[in-house]
Amino acid sequence: MPMKRTHVCPKCQSRKFLVQGEFQVPDQDSSNGVDPFPAFTFSVSTFDRSMIGAFETWTCAGCGFTEFYARDFQALDISQSHGKVRYFDAAAPPGPVYR
Repeated sequence: MPMKRTHVCPKCQSRKFLVQGEFQVPDQDSSNGVDPFPAFTFSVSTFDRSMIGAFETWTCAGCGFTEFYARDFQALDISQSHGKVRYFDAAAPPGPVYR
């Protein structure tokens, strides 16, 4: 069960967390800057990238176990991802079985 929903760490049962609303990484071009870590990134053209969504992190303050949750990804157009992102629906009925 996710820590975000249960408020209990699945590894050590702690109830204390460090929550970061937008996970960030150091800016590659600046020693002082940070950039959001996008949930989805793919090349749109030779010089352009599409970056959609961000990650929220929940880290257990007791053992350090961390869960990432993608957010703001609803703008993702899978048809524009050039095959880099695929949709999988495990609840969909399976297709015919071929032997």
